[in-house]
Amino acid sequence: MPTDPSSVHAGALSGRIPALFAGAARAGREAVAALDAGRAEEAASRVARVQAILAQLGAALDDSEVVRRHIDAIHDYLGRRLSSPAAGRAEMLEVVADIETLAEGWARLPRRTVPSPATA
Repeated sequence: MPTDPSSVHAGALSGRIPALFAGAARAGREAVAALDAGRAEEAASRVARVQAILAQLGAALDDSEVVRRHIDAIHDYLGRRLSSPAAGRAEMLEVVADIETLAEGWARLPRRTVPSPATA
């Protein structure tokens, strides 16, 4: 049974953040490919996947207010832009570029180290 992203503990996802960024970008590119091939249902499914991954990222980043706000903004943008009748390839490519930019920024952030119980 799938897990509701809002019920996932943020700590459980924090180590998966780079993979979530990559998965969201990949699903976005797959949506573009489906749009290019005229497969509207598949494109809609891939867009829904991007939205679900962004929701997971928001849950994982609840202690990173600035990054989470950007994730939330992309999620909102995606919903608004792609629900428009004129939405398509260009809008999805913008979303993918935003996700990839955030992923690059995340990779450059210094990491906090938390002492393990054995060394604390």
